[in-house]
Amino acid sequence: MFHRILFFLVTICLPGAAFAATISVELARPTTDSPKISPYIYGLGTYMGEAHDMENTWSLRPTCFRFGGNMAEVFNWKIDSWNTGSDWFFRNFKHNKRSIIDTFMAENVARNVASAIVVPSMGWVAKDGESGSFPVSAYGKQVDARDGFGNGISIERKSRITALPERAYIKITPDWVSTWVQHLKSRFGNTPHYYIIGNEPMLWHETHRDVHPAPATYDEVLAKYIATASAVRHADPAAIIIGPALWGWLPMQQSAFDERGPWNGYRKFADREQHQNKPFLQWFLEAVVKEEEKRGTQLLDVVDVHYYPNNEKLRTFPESTSESRGARIAATRSLWDSTYMDDSWINERIFLIPRLKQLIARIKPSLRVAIGEYNFGAENDISGGIAQAETLGIFAKEGLWSANYWTIPARNSAAAQAFKLFRNYDGNGSSFGSTLVSDASFIRDDHSVFTSYNTDLNYFTIILINKSQSDSKTFFFKVNPKKQVKQTVRTFQIDSNQLGKLSERKMNFLGNFKITIPPLSVSLVEVKSLH
Repeated sequence: MFHRILFFLVTICLPGAAFAATISVELARPTTDSPKISPYIYGLGTYMGEAHDMENTWSLRPTCFRFGGNMAEVFNWKIDSWNTGSDWFFRNFKHNKRSIIDTFMAENVARNVASAIVVPSMGWVAKDGESGSFPVSAYGKQVDARDGFGNGISIERKSRITALPERAYIKITPDWVSTWVQHLKSRFGNTPHYYIIGNEPMLWHETHRDVHPAPATYDEVLAKYIATASAVRHADPAAIIIGPALWGWLPMQQSAFDERGPWNGYRKFADREQHQNKPFLQWFLEAVVKEEEKRGTQLLDVVDVHYYPNNEKLRTFPESTSESRGARIAATRSLWDSTYMDDSWINERIFLIPRLKQLIARIKPSLRVAIGEYNFGAENDISGGIAQAETLGIFAKEGLWSANYWTIPARNSAAAQAFKLFRNYDGNGSSFGSTLVSDASFIRDDHSVFTSYNTDLNYFTIILINKSQSDSKTFFFKVNPKKQVKQTVRTFQIDSNQLGKLSERKMNFLGNFKITIPPLSVSLVEVKSLH
């Protein structure tokens, strides 16, 4: 007997779109062994108290909030003070709220948001809320100064001033760290308990040169990491310990000491050569594992590397030219694509997440991977929104454990709307699903599709990205099972003509359907079957 299956084809043409070549996407429910998407990839990367008061922050529905950044490396939890380092005239400041870490934790717990806290490992923290490392009264005129404190560069010699650390800091010990962790554990229990050991140690000689003028070496970073991680583990056996919080690609390969300078006789890789010529991160992980075996305790659970476009113009300049837009969107390929040559001074194939996963598979397979800070720039331009959406999709597809946007996307920016497409696309808490549909998730030069399934509520959510600057894209959705089931589709979109809010459309249909989206746009498609 001959059977004919009749499909009703429904087309949704979103604003600004015209028909174009069709891209097929098959929506089949994932199997029980399909990869789960870690909830912690939707994190934000800084906290200064007032950020939590902003409606915008919570409307993004972050899953993790990180108390981090340069100031966190020298934060004194006992007096709520920190030093701004090279970010702002090496000044000490004191927060106007008491116990800001406790407030940070309490607010996150109340909203079911995980907290990740940078624990100082350099060995110094702010001694008060008003001192500074380079007072003009002590060191004279400097290249730049504010409120009596300079930037530490002599206006006469045009050279860096050597500071006295005790002017603005006090030394800390592992016991200082243990006391802090014990305090947090006693007040908040084991939820959450994520501790990041230090912040970007291979930049201490720049960000905190007032107290750490010498470039860090392999041995120094390892020793300080081990001491701090051991203190955390002793105080909280259930802690998730994260490190070494490297600033990017270069410190994965070498130490700060390895850069040519008077400290090493202008000989590059002088430090690396003393450590079997191994890239720093590989050597560090191997050394930590040896220390764990020796001590019989776990000192590292998650490998953390920060990532920004290595072409600084993409991140620091909000350009909206055709060239900069294309380069910014393409730069996300360095997170995953082993064929992509990074368009920067690095000029190598980075494929960061797979590279890190391959490294830990050889050294300690139980480790997970985090990107503690990331930002692809131009958050108020559509290219920044597309890069943000692409990045979150990549995190889901590559099985990343956690990630934190630096710092918080500005209200109504393209980056904020892209974040909402994954976390709060309808303003009522609807989000990208918890299970990745791998066969319906792919990345191409001019478009990407990331498909998930919400296993609790039984519906698909699909992110469609059109990276083309001139052509619309049409996506054909083949819905399984093939029987005619009534379904409802909602779409939410941002494009170059509408950045401030997500446009919404809704319709019911039977069978397969098409969606056409305009150039430089991101859409979320929600597909629910109605039984």
